[in-house]
Amino acid sequence: MNSDILWNPNELYHHGIKGQKWGVRRFQNKDGTLTEAGKKRVTARNRVIRAYRTSDSVNSIINSMDKDEKEKLAVEDDEEYLTFEQGASVAKRILISDASSTPVSFFDLLEDDDGRVNVALGTKSGPEYRGKGYASKAAKQGMKWYEANKEKFGYKDVIWGVRTDNAASIRIAEKNGFKIDPNSYSADGKWVNYTRK
Repeated sequence: MNSDILWNPNELYHHGIKGQKWGVRRFQNKDGTLTEAGKKRVTARNRVIRAYRTSDSVNSIINSMDKDEKEKLAVEDDEEYLTFEQGASVAKRILISDASSTPVSFFDLLEDDDGRVNVALGTKSGPEYRGKGYASKAAKQGMKWYEANKEKFGYKDVIWGVRTDNAASIRIAEKNGFKIDPNSYSADGKWVNYTRK
């Protein structure tokens, strides 16, 4: 278990630091409140839990996709989109459901170590789901959250990596204020990044 991510504020920690006494909680001030580092760790832990709770819904969406659609999402055939451990990088996940409350589209904002955020977007396969605005709605809600929280989290920019033949994803990116980065084409020309500050 990685205690940097799954730290529990209700447990005592002791790491053999000289002068540290039993009963002193890691990342806690003398008055019992959490330090800034402690607050960040609790926030990260909570994100992992939320990502884990919604992973079945996201994987059901991905499992409905054909091979080409999975490749556009950069997911291999039998691989889950996010494991529990990878869920630590999820800054925000939006799930959109249809009238029967079935999750049909997701939009994830994924943090990297440099403070950038990457986009992942997926919608269930089938004519009853595609072209209905589910992905657009998810992206709009996700970017609204980003705008409200980018200063608080210190995000630098958002990167929407997209396959050049994925016209629907490009349209949604552009509707949400993303601009093409002409210097970001992959060596084979199949992928390019759209960015937004």
